[in-house]
Amino acid sequence: METVVFQDNDEDILLDNQETVDKILKFFITRFVKNPGQHLLELGSTGTGKTNFLYWLIDLFKEYAPREALVWFDIGKAQYNQYTGESGNEILTLLYYFGAVRIITLTGCDVKIISDQDYDIEYVHVDNPKMIWKYCKPDRLNIVSIDPFILDDVTHASVLAVIFERLVWLANRGWIHRPLAVIYDEIHNVCPSQGHGIYEDRKAAAIQKKTNNQFKKNLQKLRSTGIRFISTTHQWTQLYKPVRLSFEWLVPRRRTLFTNDAPDLARFNPRWKKMKTHQAYIVIPEGDHLGPFRCLHYRIPNNLGSVEYDGIYTKEDKDNK
Repeated sequence: METVVFQDNDEDILLDNQETVDKILKFFITRFVKNPGQHLLELGSTGTGKTNFLYWLIDLFKEYAPREALVWFDIGKAQYNQYTGESGNEILTLLYYFGAVRIITLTGCDVKIISDQDYDIEYVHVDNPKMIWKYCKPDRLNIVSIDPFILDDVTHASVLAVIFERLVWLANRGWIHRPLAVIYDEIHNVCPSQGHGIYEDRKAAAIQKKTNNQFKKNLQKLRSTGIRFISTTHQWTQLYKPVRLSFEWLVPRRRTLFTNDAPDLARFNPRWKKMKTHQAYIVIPEGDHLGPFRCLHYRIPNNLGSVEYDGIYTKEDKDNK
């Protein structure tokens, strides 16, 4: 398929060139959305619309890859748009735009939706974190809510290591639904680079290293099984290096800054820096980049309700499983 890419001497493609935008979209749907097992990392500073891009991807999957199970990891993130004054919780936005969801959480922990809206929610509680994958099916958008219930960084890292270790184990045996996309916002909180994680003592550093290596293994081994990761991070250097280099597709947003381990992209740092907040580029596996194009804005209505997290998951809970 013919592609539209930037070369060194190209001028920015105008956003009102609909033919060009349509060509980029068609290419992205064919090469990425319809091809399971390809990982994507979106980069950009806070307030650049990274989460809105994730919402757009869900729309594309639901339309063009309906058999792919979508697993959104809830990090308890509140949303606020400084330009529109809109605010809310990600779970409420997912419910509003994408309909039926399945909220999977731990026994003794509850996600309470306080709202006058008639949301279609199926709740699942699991005794052991590694059992979440059993319930991730394509009939609903799956929301895994574990992060908001774990207050201790060491417990958080060790629980995620168990979850992702189990994912590889199940995938290698064909005991999990495929294709499957894991969507994890702010992945630098899971596998940070040195200086950005829980390295305050030897034990914590060992657990963080295990989590980082487990995530790297996932990215490398799951491609051929039809399982992919779609993640975001604030900056390239916040993410553990072997992990960030394992994403084939990249989506730079405003103020993205690449370093010398990605020299072909680092020379375009002035381009990423000056783009508008609503713009994005797509870096394809071959290294060229498409765009810029205007990202959709998923408005957050003020009457969606509220989300309450009730319960705490501790180290003792984990050790008793």
